[in-house]
Amino acid sequence: MVSFPALVREATVPYSRELLAAVGIFAFGIIVGVGVVAADVDLLGLLGIDDLAELFPEELSALDIFVNNLQAAGLMIIGGLTLGLLTAYALFANGVLIGFVVTPAVAETELLGTLLLLVPHGVFELPAIFIAAAIGFRIALLLTDRLRGRRERFRPDRPEQRRLGVLAGVAVGLLVVAAVIEVYVTPTLFEAVYGTDPVTE
Repeated sequence: MVSFPALVREATVPYSRELLAAVGIFAFGIIVGVGVVAADVDLLGLLGIDDLAELFPEELSALDIFVNNLQAAGLMIIGGLTLGLLTAYALFANGVLIGFVVTPAVAETELLGTLLLLVPHGVFELPAIFIAAAIGFRIALLLTDRLRGRRERFRPDRPEQRRLGVLAGVAVGLLVVAAVIEVYVTPTLFEAVYGTDPVTE
């Protein structure tokens, strides 16, 4: 009987290139987001947004956050049908947003405070997003090969279906954990260190 960690490793290794591409595009987006702040570009104005709070409602349940992140992950996967263009754009846009939001937050508050707000749930949420993007990129590759005549059909074979299914399940599980941590653990950690709830900051 194959252990769960071994099953995940077996499913992940074949898509290492797709995962690295996802991480690279996201990281590039963060760099651009930091550059936007450094260049004093009014990104919110360009997007037609009056206040950053519009992007981050304060009162969200764990279910709300999970559903939002699940939709984002689903977009990454479905984006494979656009030959990966939508997947890459979503990764890049999310990276830019993170860089744009976190840079002034670090400048205005302590680095520790920012890390407490992002890292506990981020260590679960980001891998889930990268996995979803990797699935999207794999779908894009399968579609490209089919269009070029390198494959007889677009549908992956059974072993690959199994691997992709495992990855999708892992991504969903990570998103569940991330949502619970963001709502119930992060505020507690922040309050333990700073004596105040981050929502009221």
